Order: sequence, then C-alpha cells, then structure tokens
Amino acid sequence: MKKCFHDLTVSDVQADPIWRFTNENPDDDLEVESVKETHFSNLSGLIIASQVEFADSSKHLALLQNVSLAGQKVNDHFLSLTIEMNGDWFPLARYHDAAIENFGPEQLAAFVGKAVKDVFPIRYDLRETLHSDSMRLAGFVRDVPISPLTDDELISLALQ
Repeated sequence: MKKCFHDLTVSDVQADPIWRFTNENPDDDLEVESVKETHFSNLSGLIIASQVEFADSSKHLALLQNVSLAGQKVNDHFLSLTIEMNGDWFPLARYHDAAIENFGPEQLAAFVGKAVKDVFPIRYDLRETLHSDSMRLAGFVRDVPISPLTDDELISLALQ
C-alpha cells in the first residue's frame, strides 16, 4: 500500500507497523509504502510505528524515523518522533530543528495535556517490531540531549 506520510492513520500503522519513503515520485517526496520484511541492516528511510512510554509510564503510539543502529549516541540527536493522540499526530522537533518553537517539547506536552516532566524522557523499544535483540533499538528521547552538539558536530555526526 502507498500513501502520503501525512495521511497515515492509526489503522494503517497498526496493520503495517513498518513503512518507508518510496523516493519514486519526484513530485511527492512524502509518498510512503508499507514494508513486509522485518530484518534490516539499515533503517534509513524507514518509519516504524511502536508504543512509546512517557516519563509518567503512560503509553502512546508513535512513529519513529531516523533510527540509527549506531545506538543512543546518534539517536539522541537525530531520531524523529511523531506522537499520536485522538487520531492526530504531533511531530516533535529536536533541539537543532528550525521548527523547535512550534513543535518542541513544551508544545508536545501541551498536545498530550501533560507537563514536560511527565512526558520526558520518552522510552522506546523497537526490538519486538524489528525482531531483534539488539539493545541499540531501545533508548530514550529526552527533551534536550545530555550533551547537545554544535552545528559542525551535528553535520559531522550525520555524515558518518
């Protein structure tokens, strides 16, 4: 099945938890398709639906992108998280993203009706979905990384 990323529904991702950008249509860089395989050597371009756990132990459906098999060091800065609430999606901007003022941790907390301290850190674990026992598929999304990187450091890490 193919559709626009912004049109993914809860039903879509519950039926097929793994999606990828098709990169087939130059006029639609947001086209995604469901993926049936579950073993990957590279997670680039994948969108993985999974339950995440907020700091207050509540569980929420999320879409995770830019998950790196390198683990928490890279995911602290680049993992992308979109949280579902009542059929609506909220794309969390990271500390270095241009959209941080509108889609930052405080705005996510408001979206789900909680205090920031009750949301962050957000725990994720993709091992079951991806049929792997690698601890690199489990980690946390903090409101601000323990050690934020400079622009030059972000670029260097992204190019590795």
